[in-house]
Amino acid sequence: MMFFTRIPIPVKIPYGQDYLDGATRYFPLIGYLVGGICALVYFLAQQLWSPEIALLFSMVSGVLVTGAFHEDGWSDMWDGFGGGWTKDRILVIMKDSRIGAYGGIALVLLLLMKFFALRDLAPGPILWSIWTAHVLSRIMAGSVTYQYPYARAEDDPTAKPSIKRPQPVDLLFYLLFMLIPLAFAPTLAFLWIILPAFLVRTYMAWYFKRWVGGYTGDCLGAIQQATEVTVYLSILAMIALV
Repeated sequence: MMFFTRIPIPVKIPYGQDYLDGATRYFPLIGYLVGGICALVYFLAQQLWSPEIALLFSMVSGVLVTGAFHEDGWSDMWDGFGGGWTKDRILVIMKDSRIGAYGGIALVLLLLMKFFALRDLAPGPILWSIWTAHVLSRIMAGSVTYQYPYARAEDDPTAKPSIKRPQPVDLLFYLLFMLIPLAFAPTLAFLWIILPAFLVRTYMAWYFKRWVGGYTGDCLGAIQQATEVTVYLSILAMIALV
């Protein structure tokens, strides 16, 4: 919660790399928390306003809770890979706090895609969709740390604290956390939404490995955002097919 959200912690817990490493297996729980808040805000706002306004409140709540942590990674990733042609240049651009044309355009399109996808889901299982998308997308992003190395050198002064590669037992936790929201799926056909999200995650992770040798925090944020939108679009596709 300290690393991925802006939610105040009622007790003083000192930061430590060991604590962060030990928390790796529980990262999907942030999806439960953030997704639950976004779904609750939508439900409450819809009692007073239109579904479109409720959606905007829901999206704003997600940004406030996380401090736009993953959205920032999405825009930085597009700036880096759009404007850089070598590993070093890509990493330097991604570290720049200023947002460029690639990042700005990508962020606007991402938010529009989220809004319109969720708007079309509003007559259906939107609360479950919001919750599930936040959980699955964080599982997809977190699983990349098991498969690929951190791209920045440990002695790089611009590198954020890297996360220890999860152990096989940690992936069992990821599987458990993934099964819980899927158990509440409106129909069994919705289980297919895992496949498109996994394909997007796999392609993006491979692309990052090819260009920069692994992942960075921005890369993981980009995967989380991309797979979250993929889940929304997949649910819409399943509704149209069944």
